[in-house]
Amino acid sequence: MPANAPSPIALMLSGNAIVELPLQPKKACSPIFVTLININYVFYVESFAFAHCSALTQMYALGIMHVSLDAFANTAWLQNQLSTKSQAILGGLLIAYMPEENKKVMELSDWRSDAFGIAEQAFISTDLEKIYVPSRVSAINNGAFANLTTLKNVTLNKCYG
Repeated sequence: MPANAPSPIALMLSGNAIVELPLQPKKACSPIFVTLININYVFYVESFAFAHCSALTQMYALGIMHVSLDAFANTAWLQNQLSTKSQAILGGLLIAYMPEENKKVMELSDWRSDAFGIAEQAFISTDLEKIYVPSRVSAINNGAFANLTTLKNVTLNKCYG
């Protein structure tokens, strides 16, 4: 980091009101210097909200209801989640799943224990044919299985109504 560069910053948003982060909040996220974001009680994180924040390594969230996968495109946080755990979970939502090569089935045992919902396009980069959804998953966002052309079967282990 250059000597005259600002030090890394943390963005913290919280409160009891519903907050929506706009598309590309450029003033909220300097792509180079933001390293930690705490978005407790932010319920919606839309497309490209933190995209290209390459220094972003830590994310904390509670109460998330909707996260677009591309909200964290090209962030160190997303890359680390997928490379070390094969799943990116934020506030209980599975926002991305990257299985090992040639894996066609997501078994109940494959799910991380902190996943309670499925975000839109969580499986977009997979060739899964079958997905078993555990009973603890209580929310499936619109488009959760969108564009998953290889998908033949989804087994829900809970009655959704």
